[in-house]
Amino acid sequence: MVFQELVEINQLRNRIAHFEPVCFDGNLISTKLAIKRYKSMLKLLEWLNFSPSQNLARIDKVQFTLRMADDIRNQVYF
Repeated sequence: MVFQELVEINQLRNRIAHFEPVCFDGNLISTKLAIKRYKSMLKLLEWLNFSPSQNLARIDKVQFTLRMADDIRNQVYF
């Protein structure tokens, strides 16, 4: 279970490192996969006794960025 989550997180990391889109499902804007991987990362950090809310508070912009992507999707599709 943990190994598979790490594999999936690494796949997302590779997409980011190669400047590939991470907020799309085909041609549609979708943050579902990015949110799922983000939650997996937070859970793994907690398992390592690393408090994401305390240690990432000033540098973690993931939720804000995903909300922006969702807002763009809502403006484009609705």
